[in-house]
Formats: sequence, C-alpha cells, structure tokens
Amino acid sequence: MSINTTETDGRDAKSGRFLPGNSGFGGRPRGARSKLGEAFIADLHDVWERHGIAALEATAKKKPAEFCRIIASLLPQNVNLSVALDASDFATRYQAALAALGNEPPRLARSVKVIDHA
Repeated sequence: MSINTTETDGRDAKSGRFLPGNSGFGGRPRGARSKLGEAFIADLHDVWERHGIAALEATAKKKPAEFCRIIASLLPQNVNLSVALDASDFATRYQAALAALGNEPPRLARSVKVIDHA
C-alpha cells in the first residue's frame, strides 16, 4: 500500500498541513472591495455628481453647525510638524537675498532695550 504525498491546494496530502511558502490565507487582497462595496461607491459618486454641491450649499445655509462638523470630520485629527532652523544658514541666505535685491541690511537700533525677568 502506498501513500500519496502529492500537493493538493497548497497542502501536503498526507498530513493536510500547508506546504512551505503557502500560508493558506485566501480571500481578497488588501484594498480590494466587494461587489456590494464597489456598487455603493459608484452610486454614491453618481449622487454626488448630481446633488453634491447643492447639498453642501443647503447644509451650509440651513445647518451651519452640521456643515462645520462635516468639514472637521474630513480634516486630519493630528498634525505633527517639525521645523528645524539653522540661524547661521538663515542669516546667510537673508543677506544674499538682500544683496540680490539691491537692498541694504537694516540698521540695528542704537539703544537696545533689555527686559529683565526673575
């Protein structure tokens, strides 16, 4: 009696385990939509094309708070902004810009006021 150990659907016929390189996870690929989802998005687009701007204008006039809520829901919740400034590089570029424009650098005030703090 011989046991058939050939591959069936990415599985070992003897043990039923998935063979190397085959995780067994099937289904739709990432980002793929179902037919219902695709149809809904297409219908939503059609309605937007016909009524979108008018609906926004009506909401803005009749329910401004709701209109603002809609806009706020579309904006990112968190914004991380990191700005690095090299003062000497800025000063060099500023002087080059003044020279390119033919302007003289502004003169510093003769009396400099200092604010003391505790």
